[in-house]
Amino acid sequence: MSWAHYILQVNIYLIVFYGFYKFLLDKETYFILNRLYLVSAGLLSVALPFLRFEWFIGQPLTHPVYATVGQMNDYISVAIIQDNVSKITLGNTLAFLYFAGVLFFIVRFIVQLISLSVLLKRREKGIAFSFFGKKVIDISLPEFRTINSHEEIHVRQLHSLDVMFFELLGIITWFNPIVYFYKHSIKNIHEYLADEEAAKFQGDKEQYALLLLSSAFGVTPSNLTNSFFNKSLIKKRIYMLHKQRSKKTAVLKYGLFLPLFAIALVMSSATIRKNEKILAVAEKLPLSEPLDIIKEAVSGFSETPFTKVLPSNNTTVVSEDSSKKEFKALGIDWSGLMTHLKRSIRYPEAAAVSQTQGSTMVKFAIKDGAASEVGIAGKALGAGTEAELMSKLLLYNDFSSVPDGNYVLKATFSLDGATTQLKNGNLVAPENFTQLPELLIGGYLPKTTNQKNDPADVRVYDFVSLETQPTFPGGMDKFYTYLKENLRYPAEAKANKVE
Repeated sequence: MSWAHYILQVNIYLIVFYGFYKFLLDKETYFILNRLYLVSAGLLSVALPFLRFEWFIGQPLTHPVYATVGQMNDYISVAIIQDNVSKITLGNTLAFLYFAGVLFFIVRFIVQLISLSVLLKRREKGIAFSFFGKKVIDISLPEFRTINSHEEIHVRQLHSLDVMFFELLGIITWFNPIVYFYKHSIKNIHEYLADEEAAKFQGDKEQYALLLLSSAFGVTPSNLTNSFFNKSLIKKRIYMLHKQRSKKTAVLKYGLFLPLFAIALVMSSATIRKNEKILAVAEKLPLSEPLDIIKEAVSGFSETPFTKVLPSNNTTVVSEDSSKKEFKALGIDWSGLMTHLKRSIRYPEAAAVSQTQGSTMVKFAIKDGAASEVGIAGKALGAGTEAELMSKLLLYNDFSSVPDGNYVLKATFSLDGATTQLKNGNLVAPENFTQLPELLIGGYLPKTTNQKNDPADVRVYDFVSLETQPTFPGGMDKFYTYLKENLRYPAEAKANKVE
């Protein structure tokens, strides 16, 4: 799962959960439950993209591929050609703007913390606020004890912890306006909770409401604090203070929501993660490598293109430059797969003997970190080339960082000294498929003189393509019986009590 895919999922969950809160719970006076809901909604939005409910998802049917003998080939070289992609794209621009926004809000958050630290030490007159376990209240304020009781509720119930959580959440989702509604709503609930207890301490709601009105000229010290003087909330605080308490039947909204909530989470988790439109948008936003995006957007940073070096006969050469590069397509790091292919892929013997050379494409799908639906895309080259690509592709099992989607791998087989023409020169990737960096597989013509009588010649047998693997005569039961009857504990080991 890419960072872009994760961020998109988080924002979708935030919108859905807040929509439920706004339409059903916002007007209720069960403030503790509302606070619990908003915080849980934020936490679940962050965590849900990582949760997998595999029992709701059909597992793809794949054919296992076995490799019992390492294949050897004297005429092989593998190189990789990177796609010539334009540096400045819409995806790169959006990614740059996103990271610039994240950086801005991180700096803003740090400045707010510094300002708050100064304010806590300065203790200006006429202010009243709290931050975690610290309260700052001017003792000359009217109704000092009531205001102190109000701020004490903020401290005891750890309201600052909620504020800090949504501030941090707002940094990575700064472009989503819903996150600012979360911040506003959670602060409202904090004030309702504190007002409820402070009014009880005062003993008279009318007197407490007058205290709020008389203090409306105050200024909020910081967005990170819980302030008694907050003009933007005064009207609503007084309204909620006098509002009739919600009926007990209103609790059913919370209770009935729990099973629906669980079902919605499971289904949406399985659906949103695999939604093709969301995946398509995520693939266009290369957020996995922020430094690379910034370099490209700011200074036009580019890497040295790959240069093919023909190896000497009977030698396999991998360019040192290419082995160190990270090969990416739309922000996805394919270096692990490319390294695996470079080390394992072989020029098919049938293709070398028949001098078959040209391009071919293999398509596959990634679902939950596993490759499936492997097949040929476009016109086949034949002579075992597609089988070689597909078998080596299925042997790779580390697609955990690759987002779900459809992909295509193009490879060009080229024989040094061959007299045949390259086939399939105009292959184009299918629509809605992400193309990986292109593979160039170079080989040499096999020896043709004295091949039958040469005792040093070793013929290559492709055990990968065998449908029935070699087994012990009589099956595995006979094999275990054989081991049981013939294995003996060594006398020397038994005498020395070696285990």
